[in-house]
Amino acid sequence: MFLYFVSARLGLPDARGPLLFLYFLCAITGVPLATWAARRVGKHRAWCYGMFAACAAFAPAPLLPQGSLIGFGLICAATGLLLGFDLALPPAIQADVIDVDTEASGEQRSGTYFAAWSLATKLSLASGVGLVFPSLAAFGFDPVTSPASGAGLTALAVAYAWVPIAAKLASIAIMWNFPLDETAQRSLRARIEAAHSG
Repeated sequence: MFLYFVSARLGLPDARGPLLFLYFLCAITGVPLATWAARRVGKHRAWCYGMFAACAAFAPAPLLPQGSLIGFGLICAATGLLLGFDLALPPAIQADVIDVDTEASGEQRSGTYFAAWSLATKLSLASGVGLVFPSLAAFGFDPVTSPASGAGLTALAVAYAWVPIAAKLASIAIMWNFPLDETAQRSLRARIEAAHSG
């Protein structure tokens, strides 16, 4: 979607590689920021704040006029920085969830959990492709033909930016009151270690 948005919607096909590089470079920079934020407010709240900020930074993308290299570059830098929160914090939260199962079952089943999460990730990506591109085609967007229609480009912009924002906001609502905070996790780890040493 990024490549189509930059080339078809913004009309900047030559900028796709540099903008993608900027995005992931900023993501690497965002990982230390995410770990710092997690130490300050806890992992799940830091992730929620990061995703709120990412939604705010990404929201203007469909409104950019053609040729907005600097505007979209700033969006790439900001959302890339916040991607660091998505790279660093969910795996740490998943590890905390595994500790709950370890205490309850007395077994270490982290491999099963990470395999299930990996499968869920792949299925979500596949279903996203299976839903988004037929929907775009219904609005007249075809990545092979050029130029795309106005309705097709609008649908592309909305699917690229605002649909993921809606999904992120739903995820934030689920995670906001996540019960396994830092205090609960420390207590949980202490009980697991006491059970193993006993």
